[in-house]
Amino acid sequence: KDIAFATKVLVDTTLSMDDAIYQNLLDLQPDCIVADSMALWGKLLAKKLNAKFVSSTTTFAFNKESSKIMGQDLSSIAKMIFGMPKIGKELRRLQEKGYPVNSVLDIIANDPQTDTIVYTSPEFQPCSESFTDKYAFVGPSIRPVKEPIQKEKDKLIYISMGTVNNDLLPLYQVC
Repeated sequence: KDIAFATKVLVDTTLSMDDAIYQNLLDLQPDCIVADSMALWGKLLAKKLNAKFVSSTTTFAFNKESSKIMGQDLSSIAKMIFGMPKIGKELRRLQEKGYPVNSVLDIIANDPQTDTIVYTSPEFQPCSESFTDKYAFVGPSIRPVKEPIQKEKDKLIYISMGTVNNDLLPLYQVC
């Protein structure tokens, strides 16, 4: 909800790992770096090394069209406007270390030319038709079941909310 704070956390993390990871990747000279869309350092290191980057997106993909339906309230918009000086300061910290970033969009969004694997189907992705063919909607990444779940009651509900929302016990109990 606070993009300036989130930007600071991502920049701090990226810069704290910069020396060790950058030198290691410089030695390895990878042709391609695949990183989670929230692992900013993967994307930025690929840019810094001029290596191909593939984004792995475990939630939904975002672009101008899908962002419109997210429903920003006035307080969120105000936070973003007032947070712009702080965001600019964080971007300058990245630029000083050789990262080619010009705006916060370089951090939080992929451009239409970035190869992106999205682990949902086009039917569940908001505005899926607005994404380029660089976005592959591959469906969920599910490992094989070793022990099948035994249905013990008349109704069985499987809920998977990922690692970000995994502590919502009241929600699970209501469901």
